[in-house]
Amino acid sequence: MSARAAYIQSLAHIRSRDAVQLALDHPLDMLRISKSDEHLGVRKWVPGLFLRLDRDQDAYDFIKWWHYEEAHAGFDWSDMSQPWCGLHNHDAAEPMGEIFKWMSGSCVLAHVGMLCLIKLRLSLDLQDVAQHIDIAGGRLSQAALDKLPLLALKSAMKTNRDLRQDVTEGKDLQVHVMMAELMARGLFIIVMHDLNKYYWDALLQPDSHIDEFPTWAADGSREEAQIALHQTLYAWQEAPGAMDWLEGQMQNYRDNFKG
Repeated sequence: MSARAAYIQSLAHIRSRDAVQLALDHPLDMLRISKSDEHLGVRKWVPGLFLRLDRDQDAYDFIKWWHYEEAHAGFDWSDMSQPWCGLHNHDAAEPMGEIFKWMSGSCVLAHVGMLCLIKLRLSLDLQDVAQHIDIAGGRLSQAALDKLPLLALKSAMKTNRDLRQDVTEGKDLQVHVMMAELMARGLFIIVMHDLNKYYWDALLQPDSHIDEFPTWAADGSREEAQIALHQTLYAWQEAPGAMDWLEGQMQNYRDNFKG
């Protein structure tokens, strides 16, 4: 199993869709064999790999499932009859108040980083479709909407009726844009203040960390950030506009929290 974990790491660093799919297949298979993932931590790779394949809904469902079950002591990770990833098609646009209900105290850094990216991708897609609605002077046809590569938004529309209705009817989407970005900002602050102050800097300066892959790390440590960097960096870099947004958040943070 440890050899497969190392293989996942090697595959994940290849910038090809086939390699990313293969990298994802391995942890999913390993988690079906051992849901608890007690020693190898392969669960931490899964959301980032899903996002690199534009499978935002699967990434969200996985994060929610894992943290929900972690927060409920009644789930028996050793019981192979229990459903694997038993949550499907949950609302990726749900507000932070709902997220706090299922996110446990022992948050997985890589998962929270990817949850931030999911909300950001949704916000950026909403901004894009809002511009197309303005250009069209109102409602977009379904054919026009289908042509737009807004995969994060299309995933969220399947599970959020209000969002789906507002997009298809060509309504003002600024509230949806604002809410998604505010959630991304909130998760950015949660990571910085509560989880790991080194993580965002590592994403923005990967060359200083990418050659390091510690075998163990304490919560909140530089080593934990370096491990999470490997598990999430390419998902951030491959999402258009994401790194620019992250740089802006870091600059705002430095300007407002200099002390």
